[in-house]
Amino acid sequence: MQELRKCILRHWTHSHEEDTQEVAVYRPVDYNFPPSRGRIGFEFMEDGELVYYGIGYADGSEQSSGRWVAEGQNWVRINVENERIQPFELEVVSCDEEALKVRP
Repeated sequence: MQELRKCILRHWTHSHEEDTQEVAVYRPVDYNFPPSRGRIGFEFMEDGELVYYGIGYADGSEQSSGRWVAEGQNWVRINVENERIQPFELEVVSCDEEALKVRP
């Protein structure tokens, strides 16, 4: 895995079709996704800022600001400025230019 703090810096979108019981798969936003009724995602920025893309009304996208911080070699703590989304952590299993895989 590339160094987490560099690899994670992009806009990732959930590719739920590729999920397994062990990992949730995120792809770069420009990936050729099949049609879906909405997808969540994250845009991680170098300064620790974050945009969380949730599923809004009518299956549209809903954006919320937030912050992220890498903890150790494979954990990311996320705080979204939205009262409906509690702070959470992602355990990163792998990260490269093509996919971000995390434990659900």
